[in-house]
Amino acid sequence: MKARRERFLFGKKSLSDEEFLVQIGIDHSSESRVAIALRRAMAKICSIAPEMLHPEDQPRTLCGIMDWGMPNWGWLYCDYGEFSDGVGFGLFFEDEYCALTGEPRQRWRKSEWIEYLPSFAGFYMCGRWSGAEPATLGEWVRQAVEIILRTE
Repeated sequence: MKARRERFLFGKKSLSDEEFLVQIGIDHSSESRVAIALRRAMAKICSIAPEMLHPEDQPRTLCGIMDWGMPNWGWLYCDYGEFSDGVGFGLFFEDEYCALTGEPRQRWRKSEWIEYLPSFAGFYMCGRWSGAEPATLGEWVRQAVEIILRTE
């Protein structure tokens, strides 16, 4: 896991939240807050700084460095449950969104957004996604933002 993460980070330059948003075509403030929280949640799951996640990153590559905040566990050890039922990811997102905006946690618990998130590297949050699988992290974030804001 550590070696994969080091290979992923080798030679990468940091990318600000603002530049990340520009590259994925988001400029509206409500969309930008959700997109930044999604990026930060994904970074936390991968145990890397958010600035190291770029829009062109491949979901399957990211799966190889995910440890869900449990160093040395790895994606396979988690038995995919954290992603397949959406609960684990939802909590990471909620933490990041609330830290970013100061909004109360209860806002996200009443929504069904997690059930409709796009597939990520072949894994469905709750199985209701019916679109094409996003090929990059940027595509996934963009689609997830639209779903979250539509279903909240």
